[in-house]
Amino acid sequence: MISSRPIKWGILSTARIGGTAFIPSARATPDAQVHAVASRSQATAEAFAQAHDIPVALGSYQALLDHPDIDAIYISLPNLLHAEWTIKAAEASKHIFCEKPLAVTAAEGRQMVEACRKADVLLFEAFVFMHHPQSRRLREIIAAGEIGTLRHINAGMTYV
Repeated sequence: MISSRPIKWGILSTARIGGTAFIPSARATPDAQVHAVASRSQATAEAFAQAHDIPVALGSYQALLDHPDIDAIYISLPNLLHAEWTIKAAEASKHIFCEKPLAVTAAEGRQMVEACRKADVLLFEAFVFMHHPQSRRLREIIAAGEIGTLRHINAGMTYV
């Protein structure tokens, strides 16, 4: 059954990318509501919440996972913490949107996927390059043969 209420998101960390990328995107989505933010420090969480108009500020990551109103978690922690907190979020029955890289090792990635399958929650990695309009256009140009036969490509992408 599809719910008609917005998905209530919790942000796990006060990293800058949450405020510059995730929050604006979530707020542009009618079915999403940024409801809470967690930090290791209550004061840091409160400052971030105030700066971004988030109603709930929590002083521990676990408090966010335990919050009954949160449906999904956005994880923007340092890469070494992605696996630990993704698995904990899955065990708390929260859907997860994790910043890239999803995991530091393939073994961690498998553990994360298995935890999410076991908990029947969704896991997404914030990896948009494949679906970006520029990437789509590049595939069209290559497929049409507009630049000849592709022998090698070395590319980078930035949002600057």
